[in-house]
Amino acid sequence: MLRSLRQIDPLNLLSTSKDELWVALRLRVRSFYKLNSLSLGIEDHKYLVEREYGAIEELIFGLLPNV
Repeated sequence: MLRSLRQIDPLNLLSTSKDELWVALRLRVRSFYKLNSLSLGIEDHKYLVEREYGAIEELIFGLLPNV
């Protein structure tokens, strides 16, 4: 069963490599928007992944004390 981001220990997220996080976010965006070639172009997909990555970074550092 999937856990929400609020239930995940932020220190564990720091140990996750940037590449692993990037791949997970790409899959999340693709799955969420059910991408096909007609709905969104590759630049739109990149933009959405970059926004998700920025948001997850803010979440991680917002949850960590004294960072």
